[in-house]
Amino acid sequence: MLRPRVGWNIFSKTLARFKRLCSVWNIANHTNGQRAKVCFIRTNDLLNKFHQSKADETWLKVFNHYTKYDVLVLDDFGLKALSAEQSADLYDLIAAVHIKSSLIISTNRKIEGWTNVFYDQIMANAALDRIINKAYRVVLDGESYRKKFIPKIEIIEGK
Repeated sequence: MLRPRVGWNIFSKTLARFKRLCSVWNIANHTNGQRAKVCFIRTNDLLNKFHQSKADETWLKVFNHYTKYDVLVLDDFGLKALSAEQSADLYDLIAAVHIKSSLIISTNRKIEGWTNVFYDQIMANAALDRIINKAYRVVLDGESYRKKFIPKIEIIEGK
């Protein structure tokens, strides 16, 4: 059985640099020389999948799908406040994976503001307790990588 190095990583600030850093680290190969099962998903997309799965009664199947990964990367955490249902789903996921898997969270929000994202403060504190105890925090500062892709427009003044 594949045994990943269990730990939590919290990346804040420039997301494009975070993604580039992940590719440089090649996180899929940092598990005792074996390939890890890695899932990269935007937090909002994950929560939407959970919500949709409740309508067709496949929630447990979808939930179990995301708990089987060695490394789960939640992108854009905290961009939106979570509903009660979303908070419960995210807490359940964190509680399910916090011992056996590695979780990487990218966010533009300071950790001190994470409790404001969850609907219920007690649930937020319980989730944060599980995350922070094993976390390595990496803060990436600097210009947005997307600025490189903004087209340059040359203005030619008439005579």
